Amino acid sequence: MQDTPHTMENRVFWLTFIALVIRTEVTSANVGHVMRKRSDDPHPLEAVVSRLAQDLTQLQARVTALENAKGKRVAFLAMETTEGVKAHVPIPFSPVFNLGNGYDPQLHVFVAPYSGIYIFNFQIFCNQPGDLLVDLIKNGHIAVRMRVFDQTYNTSEASSVTQQVTSGDRFWIVFDRDVSLHNGVHSFFSGTLVSADD
Repeated sequence: MQDTPHTMENRVFWLTFIALVIRTEVTSANVGHVMRKRSDDPHPLEAVVSRLAQDLTQLQARVTALENAKGKRVAFLAMETTEGVKAHVPIPFSPVFNLGNGYDPQLHVFVAPYSGIYIFNFQIFCNQPGDLLVDLIKNGHIAVRMRVFDQTYNTSEASSVTQQVTSGDRFWIVFDRDVSLHNGVHSFFSGTLVSADD
């Protein structure tokens, strides 16, 4: 026998009716159970409201933490634009981009705007053979050292390091001697905030 619109309407009506009857029975049973509770028992709705209030407080804290983390975005890339570089002074990298304004293009120093975990990368391509020490300096002390060495050919070397950083820490790159570089894309300094502290 085929379903007609009329038989379909009847089925929907009866299914809805049965669902309402079952729901009414369950609700009545729950009300009866609540009425039988002792007078000093907490009302079940109070427990639900209390639990929901706790959940809401936790969710608000998570939203606030996510909003704070979203605002803490730091990344920079700076490239060498001059060929001759002096020893023992910050290499004059020029910023290509500077998200969070942590890299100071006047001092050629990165100043961490937030505490957290950062990754720093640097690459140097010498325009002359020889031995060169390249230091990433953190607050006046060597954080990591890279050696660029080749007595015959011009050499390119790169290094990266992960650092635990406190807001205000300062980073820059120095050489141990005057040197000529291949500039632009060949010699650069970059850093990224990977995970900000709360």
